Amino acid sequence: MIAADVDLGGYEDALYVYRDVPAEVSHVSAYEWRPGSRPVPLAASVVRQGDETTIGVATAPLVIISLERGDGSYILDGPLDARDTAVARRLDGVWRRTVTGAAAPQADAGPAIDWLSETGVSGDRWPVCWWSGPQRWECRGVPLGVSGIAVALNGSGVLSAPVTAAATPFLRTSAWARLLMVRDRDGVPSKLRVTGGRAVGSRSQRVPGVRLETAALPDVRAVTIAPGIVWLAGDGSPPDAWIEIRAARSGPAYVPIADIADGSALTPVSLLLDDSRTVVATVVSSRGEPAPGTLWTMFRLIDPVEASRREGVPPPRRVQTREATADAEGTFQVDGLGDAMYEIVAWHPQLGRGSVLVPDGSSRVTIRLQSPGLARGRIVSDGKPVPGVDIISVPDPTAYAAAADPIDLKGGDARTEADGRFSVPLATGGGGELRVGGGVYPIKRVPLPRAPLPIVELGDIDLGKAVTMTVVLDQDPGCDIRAVGPIGRTGLQIVTASRTGPGLFSITLPEEGSWEFGLLCGREERSVAPSVVKVGAEGPKEVRLMVR
Repeated sequence: MIAADVDLGGYEDALYVYRDVPAEVSHVSAYEWRPGSRPVPLAASVVRQGDETTIGVATAPLVIISLERGDGSYILDGPLDARDTAVARRLDGVWRRTVTGAAAPQADAGPAIDWLSETGVSGDRWPVCWWSGPQRWECRGVPLGVSGIAVALNGSGVLSAPVTAAATPFLRTSAWARLLMVRDRDGVPSKLRVTGGRAVGSRSQRVPGVRLETAALPDVRAVTIAPGIVWLAGDGSPPDAWIEIRAARSGPAYVPIADIADGSALTPVSLLLDDSRTVVATVVSSRGEPAPGTLWTMFRLIDPVEASRREGVPPPRRVQTREATADAEGTFQVDGLGDAMYEIVAWHPQLGRGSVLVPDGSSRVTIRLQSPGLARGRIVSDGKPVPGVDIISVPDPTAYAAAADPIDLKGGDARTEADGRFSVPLATGGGGELRVGGGVYPIKRVPLPRAPLPIVELGDIDLGKAVTMTVVLDQDPGCDIRAVGPIGRTGLQIVTASRTGPGLFSITLPEEGSWEFGLLCGREERSVAPSVVKVGAEGPKEVRLMVR
């Protein structure tokens, strides 16, 4: 005998007859079906004879029958009307559950809640969802072991709650949401990863630029619903943003976030990932000889190349993906590339720079280095050559800020040989300076010509002497003195003075220029006056500062 909510004592207004009711059914409930709201319980009686189970239900326009077992799961039938009465029916045999959850305080309880299954189907008879109270919702008829999403559309965005076996559903608001269904050549991809990213300007406050940095989009939420199926939701859709999809053997694919955000949350997006590809590159000099130890950087183009070929259109913007050095044969291999166009830029401190575009489908490229010219010279100190001195090419700050591609403004770097001599490639865009010295050596800056020249002979460059000064404080607060500078030049340095007595310090600055002084008192900083001191080889050897 199966229990019912109420025994009608043999009286009922409608009879529903079922064959092959599962033996584990221990309870039957009947409800008046009201679309969009919680069903209302009805009185019911149950009689089981042989393979037939007859359920009597009190009068209602529409009825649903719930055949339940001990663990709380159930089989549903309905909604049923009078025409279904006394007609033998068969159950679909699908065991289901009821999912309940909370909603964000700002969620509007007005829009209807739809169920989007993990297969991307919506609008089926079951499950059915409704608002069950203030900031509470419910979905009845969710098949056991099946995930999905409760979705409500309103004028300002989407309310959604991914429902999985491991997650507590919470209906929250987002500007957009979509179901992403990913496949690769083998079917469901393994180790699927979905992230959001965007291109951002350089931290150096450069206004123009084709080479941008990549930042994660923290407002993009990706929840795995089932293997190869991900629910995406976000609060914004920046124009230079994308969804990156990659798997163990496939991708990555880069889908503009606008393509995701502009569609309906009830319409899934299907994506077939191509296999990842590998590119083998060889770097050679202008004479075709291998260039071992070349530094290479790979960029992914985020704008179409075809558009940039039109007159007046800037070159495609791009973001860095990886960086390394070539081996002893001048070769390197890049794995895991996706369906995008890439650029590889190679730098060698003596042989120059080269770049090549890697179209989709390419597997082997050669990068030929070219030098726009050379700067040569010798570093001396007191007339003697100095080995092991660093020579660094530094762009002009003003030109760097205005350049579309700062790579054009970076020349080569080197270190002096035993005889103090050096040779470095000039920058393609010309100009800038050589920053000579650093570390244990004083620093000398040598300006370079803006016009391209095959050879720039710099002759002997005397490092000179570091500037040693005495600093006198009007009072001794027990703090350390630090100097930062030179102000307005690239490569700012921090130098700490040595205490020689109460309120007395000695400091050695590596180069001339304007330096900003200050006090470091543990983790706190204090200022002095004057705060900026102009330092030169013939400048004052003693500086008096007032503690503020």
